[in-house]
This record gives sequence, structure tokens and C-alpha cells, in this order.
Amino acid sequence: MLPTLRRNLPPFSMGTFQYTSIPVDENQIRILRLLPAAHSSEPISIEIFKTSLDNLPEFIAFSYQWGNPELRTKIMVRNQDLSITVSLETALKYMRRPNVSELIWIDQICINQGDGAEKNAQLPLMEKIYALSTQTVGWLGEGTSQLMEAMRYLREIGVRTLEIGLKDVTASDFQAILADESDLASGIVVLDDATRAMRDGVHRLIIEQGDFFAFKPHDGLVQLCQLQYFKRGWIHQEVAIPKKLMLKCGDISLDSDTFAAGINFYLIFILAWIPWMPRLLSNPLYSLGPSREQKRPHTSVPPQVFEVMNMVMPRGARITDNVIKALVLRTWYHSVEGRRHLTMAQLLHKYRATEFTKQVDRVHGVLGLATDWEELGFKPNMSRLLEDTYTDITKRVIQKPVSDAEKMGGINFMSLVSFPKSITELPSWVPDFSRLKEINTLSEATTTLTTPFHASPGIKHPISNKARILLCCGIPVDEITHIGRMWEADHEGEKKLAGGLKPFTDMKNFCHTSRSIVQRATELSLKGYQELSYMVSWSSQERVYSGNPPVPLTPAEEERLSRVAPPDKILAEMQLKRDKFDKCGSSVERNNYDIHLDMFRLMRPFLTRKGFVGLGPPSMEPGDLVCVLYGASFPFVLRPHENGAERKYSLVGESYCHGIMDGEALQMGIQNQEFLLT
Repeated sequence: MLPTLRRNLPPFSMGTFQYTSIPVDENQIRILRLLPAAHSSEPISIEIFKTSLDNLPEFIAFSYQWGNPELRTKIMVRNQDLSITVSLETALKYMRRPNVSELIWIDQICINQGDGAEKNAQLPLMEKIYALSTQTVGWLGEGTSQLMEAMRYLREIGVRTLEIGLKDVTASDFQAILADESDLASGIVVLDDATRAMRDGVHRLIIEQGDFFAFKPHDGLVQLCQLQYFKRGWIHQEVAIPKKLMLKCGDISLDSDTFAAGINFYLIFILAWIPWMPRLLSNPLYSLGPSREQKRPHTSVPPQVFEVMNMVMPRGARITDNVIKALVLRTWYHSVEGRRHLTMAQLLHKYRATEFTKQVDRVHGVLGLATDWEELGFKPNMSRLLEDTYTDITKRVIQKPVSDAEKMGGINFMSLVSFPKSITELPSWVPDFSRLKEINTLSEATTTLTTPFHASPGIKHPISNKARILLCCGIPVDEITHIGRMWEADHEGEKKLAGGLKPFTDMKNFCHTSRSIVQRATELSLKGYQELSYMVSWSSQERVYSGNPPVPLTPAEEERLSRVAPPDKILAEMQLKRDKFDKCGSSVERNNYDIHLDMFRLMRPFLTRKGFVGLGPPSMEPGDLVCVLYGASFPFVLRPHENGAERKYSLVGESYCHGIMDGEALQMGIQNQEFLLT
């Protein structure tokens, strides 16, 4: 902040402000000086100067929502006009002080938006700009009366919850806070003294808030969490990178730690009013595969509240998703262990549903967060075609050497491929990043496995790229012969549990057919076949309101019923099945199982010629090939081109294929081959 005499603006403009260029090969940026004004009605007046990143003054980096680009106004730069958005003008009036100037970096002003070469050069500097700022201010808008009430509430409750440790809440902390006393007494959840103190403090605060449905700040907090600001793609790096972050709504400012603690408490308060949530959080999660080991949510690296919420929270209640996502990323970025996970592959995968005005920014908007973007050698180019940007970054991510522990990098990155694509010019192996919001990947669906799947463990093979063709190597396992039905959506477009009856039935039939094809498939599919019998029964439950539920009975139960006299046997069987139905429907296992069915809703069952059964992408067809590509955690489905001599294929998508998920394909004696993916 620099003392500056207030200047009265002249009554006329001396023309339009013209930028002088910044050398693209130098570490220089522009900073604006926001001149003071005694009254908010006075026009905005600024000065702009260049400075080196190696010799920066103290300045504020500004994070905000651009708003409607068509709604524009003019501010003065040394008596010259500069056009900016109306939303930015409003924000600058709140940032302006009466007696002193402020040095601020704002992308809309400090980067010449009409110079593509300058934008290409300045974009990679944004990480340094936010990291080197004295503080970053996140502008949430002028705010309604309800929003302002919410900010005041977060300031009050945030200070109190900071004292009990709610700024960074791990999955285990979350589990401890919401666990039943019976779980604590039985030893299912074990607390140390510090965690017990945090739990007791949170519970006292929950009681103080009273009835959730009479909770006055609720409407304002919902508005706050649903602000467009938190939906912006660029917000991730603008919130995550700065050392000091202030969130400002109207005249109220909150530091990020207080804000995070308040939001975390609000989320806990919401979940405390969901009756089945505490029981669910205190039990192990169940995974996709019927024969896999289970484990509790991983807690060494936060995934923090957002990760737990994504696993357990009903879709309709995910009020705090966008805010929590931004706060969690901030925690990750500032921890050594967390930064390890912020590769370009992970970021493009994790934040694929984030909103960007320009689709190319789905790549550019995470560059500042990626720990490996310099290693990848990717350079932003605003004049390049969108399909060329998507192809370039995909090629670099796939060709980068990765460890087996990297679930999304290397060839696994192709799991984001889905059809149809909005950009038809993309090669089949390149994800259409503009259409990934509804894509569930197998790596996400199996995050709770103790031992993750790896279809080709320990096998590496160079992946090369020529023009738009990707050359890789692997095992052609088998040809798909039968394809099952898709999950049915209801009249509102929702894919509820009952809609899975047809694909579950098809999968069960495929397993039955598989047993008659080959003995190996019998052994591999038997457990899955038994599980699917129960899945089909569970899928039928929502259609059963009375009578005899289709719940399978064990041999022991059947034998016990056989000893009941006929007049009473029907009633005894109905009662037994209803008891099992009720227990199944309310159990932790059932709730967890429902959560992990998300991937089934977007995939179809298949059967191969040799009897392998699995789930694959909706667009697969008979004749497609199930392959294990070297370096991949999951098999991929490929479609041979008609001219098979060149061994060219199109990528259809990833798959789950029972019996080849843990390296078995490498031991089958099948000759490997090269695949040219177009």
C-alpha cells in the first residue's frame, strides 16, 4: 500500500489506452496501481507499470469471476480509456481505499487480452504470480443480505472451530466426529485423546446450533456454496497456490483458514442430520470386485472432507462440493505429500467436470498446479486448434514414464476416452475433455481396494507417436461376442437402482454361459456369478412393496423351512424373506454397495468367445477386442479396422474383465502384438 494523493479525473478522455508489449522471453509482468477515491461514485482510475518477477513490490493478486464479457464499462488509465467487464469495475470499487493506493495484479488488465503471443507467454507465469503475491483476494461479489449473514456466521464459527482443529479434516477425523457412541464402545472406531477432544468440541457446537431446519444462516450458506465463483475452473489454482488467501464478499473479508474451518463445520452439521450417515462412515467401504479385499478410506494424504463426501453423501445433499473441492486442493498444494499427486494426468482427470468458458482452458487452467508440466514440455498456444491442444497434451501424458502406483498417468490416461465425442477430428485415443463431466473411470470406482488392479504388472513398453497414430504393445485376449443391455433411466432421466435389473440379469446369464464354455472361466466367474444373483435380487427390491420379496435363501434356511407344516410354510417363508429384505436394505453393506454401482450405470456387460465376462463402454460392438496393453491397470476394448493387415485399431474404452485384472493375461501364452491406434 503506497500513500498517494487523490487525483481528480479530468472531464474528458485523451483516447484509448494502448498496451506496450512485454518481451515474451523475459520474466516480466504488469501490475496496476489502483488510485484512491473518497467516494465510491467516483470513476475508477489506475496506473499500469511493468516489473520483473525477480524484483516484485508487495502486491495483491486478484481472483474473481469475469462475468458477462458483453457487459462492459470504461476505467481511466492516465486519462485514457480501458474497457473492462462491469463485474470487475464493481470489485475494484470495493478494493479501492480512500487515502492510499493498492498494487494489484488482475489478469483482465495486466495481460493484453488482444495479444495472443503475450497470453501464451504470460500463462505459464501465473503460478509464480499467485505464489509471490503478498496475498490473494478472492472476490465473491457484493453479496445479498443472506450472503453477508453467512459470511458473518462463518467468521464467528470459523474462529471457534479453528481452536478445535477443523481447518484440515482428514477422513479419519471425519469418521471419528460422526461415529456412533456404540461404535466407540465396541472398538470399531478408536480415538486418541486429541481426536476425542475435537469430537466433543464439535458435538457441543452442533447442539448449540439447534434444529437444522430452523438454522437461520442456512439459506445464505447454500447461496455461498453455490456461487458461480466456486464453479470456475481457474479458481482452483487461484485459491490453491497463494501463501495467504482472503475471501471477500462486499465489505466482509475472511482469511482462508477461518473460512475453511467454518465450511467444514457446516458440512459436519449437515451430515449429522442424515440419520444413516454416522453408521456408514464408521464401517469399511465395499469395492467393485466380488473377490477383492476391502479397506477403510485412505487417510495418509487428506483426501479430506470432499473425498469422504463424494463416497457417502446423497447426490441431492452435496451442497458444499465446489467450495470443499477448492479448499482441499489448497491443502494438497501446500503439503509435500499432497503435491506428489498433482500431476497433469491427475489434475485433468480429477477436475474434468469443472466449468470453463473456453474449452481449451480445461488444459491451460490446471497448468499452474501441475508439478510435471515443465517435464512434459507442453507449451500453451492460444492460436492452436482445440483438437491439436487435446492431442498434444494427451500424447505427452501417455508417453511420460510412470510407476505402477500412478493410476492415471501413462497409458492409463486413455481411460478418460468415451464416445460420442463433440470434436470428431480427435483421434480415438484422445479424450474429449469438453465432454467428461459424466464419465466414471474404473480407477475411481476401485479406490478402496487394498491391492489395486493391475492387468499388466511390471511390464513396460515404449509408446511412440507419429502424426495422430499411437503405437503401443500388448496382449490381444479375446473377441467380444455378446453385449448386454444398458442401465435404464426413469422418466426423469435418473438411473436408479431398479433400472439395473436388465444389465444385472444379462451379466448373470453371461456368467452362466461362461461356465459352460471353459473350465478356467468357470473357476474365475463362479464367485461373481453368486454375487450377481444377489445383485439381481437387490435391484428388484425397489419394485416390491408387499408379498414375497425375491430374496435368495441359504441351504440351511431352505432346510429349516422344509420342516414347517404346509399351512404355515408360506407365511414362514414370507416372514423370513421380509426380515432378510429389511436387513439387507438398511445395512451398511447395502448402502456402500449402492454407492459403488455408479460405474455400472455407465457401462454394459459383455461375454467373449472364450467365456470371459466383464463390463465395457456403451459403444462397444460384437467383434471388438479385449486387450491388455502393457503398462495399463485395466484392459481396453479396441475395434479392428477393416484392413487388418496394418493392425490399425480404434480405442473404444476401458473395461473390467473378470479373470485378467491381475496379470493373468501375461501367463496365457498369447503372442503379444503392436497396436496402431488411430
